[in-house]
Amino acid sequence: FQSIGIDIVLTVFVFLNIVTMGLRTELYKDAFVWDLLDIVFVTAFSLALLLRIVGQGLVETLLKGPDRNWNWFEAVQITVGWMEVCLNLKVMHLDSGIVDPSFFALLR
Repeated sequence: FQSIGIDIVLTVFVFLNIVTMGLRTELYKDAFVWDLLDIVFVTAFSLALLLRIVGQGLVETLLKGPDRNWNWFEAVQITVGWMEVCLNLKVMHLDSGIVDPSFFALLR
């Protein structure tokens, strides 16, 4: 399940994600738009991995395939991304500074 179009779209998403992380660091750190963009990016990367699993099968994607190590790396990145999104939403809801969600952005 490889497609040049999908690869190009994902590459653009990775680049845009990097740009937004840089902008978030420099401009309006607490703006809600960054949290929305995080959700968009993590959702897009999650769907890409899910489509890969559906197209190639779970065993081929994560256990036997030639790209299994990259797929595991991507799965870990996506998991950390969802943890960051959940923590950001929780912190916004509680309006407390107990947990610094930028820690998970650093991990990603």
